[in-house]
Amino acid sequence: MYAFLNEDQQWCFARELDQISPRLDQATIPAEDRRFFRHQGVDSLAVFRAAWQNLCGRRVVSGASTFTTQVVKQDGRSARSIPGKLRQMIQALRLDIRADKKDILKTQLNNAPYGMNLVGCEAAARRRRSLGGRK
Repeated sequence: MYAFLNEDQQWCFARELDQISPRLDQATIPAEDRRFFRHQGVDSLAVFRAAWQNLCGRRVVSGASTFTTQVVKQDGRSARSIPGKLRQMIQALRLDIRADKKDILKTQLNNAPYGMNLVGCEAAARRRRSLGGRK
């Protein structure tokens, strides 16, 4: 197998969901988007929680992104502003209607940044293996 960097100089090895350990799902979903299979692309409870915390803190204290909004953000067209976030939310609602949750999860796991120049869970796993299990 030949490995190479993508145009952004990042290692990325896309995998099908059945090729990814279910343990990664079991660890990632509760930590990153625990209501993933229950919301429709936007987690209303998280939006209200983040809005309240940010208002009380008078600064951005927390966010309310879901796997679906993170997938939408990958197009790079959404600004980090209230209108940009609203656009992401609308697109996430649309994506959730059109796509299967498993496909959204697969896209997120294959495109999430894992530090350094590693993109996706497979690149992170390969880096860890190349270090002999060390970080």
